[in-house]
Amino acid sequence: MAAIATIASGRDPAYYTQAGKGPEYYSSAAGTSGMEPAGTWTGAGCRELGLVVGSLIDPAVFIPLFGEHKDPRDGSRLGRAMSRYKDWRAGYEEALRAEPEATAERRAELRCATGRPGRTR
Repeated sequence: MAAIATIASGRDPAYYTQAGKGPEYYSSAAGTSGMEPAGTWTGAGCRELGLVVGSLIDPAVFIPLFGEHKDPRDGSRLGRAMSRYKDWRAGYEEALRAEPEATAERRAELRCATGRPGRTR
């Protein structure tokens, strides 16, 4: 079986590296006792990050790279911070605080005004 992990926000890198907790696709402990084969580095970005294509994935490198987006060479941040958008519920609650006397009809209007599709995470 082959699997590729894409570096993304909201994922737990330990899922891929902790024995008995996940598929262990990327753990250097994998490949023993009937587990998945050990993972290897691959992709165009390996050279830029100082990773050798085909070498075994070391959890000490994988976890900061995958979980924290840190450069394995010097620990600096890779890319820009993920965008954060306000959840519509927070806007609705804020509107209700501004109008505590709002009628049911007005609350429905506020809900529609703050619950419109917009930018989300």
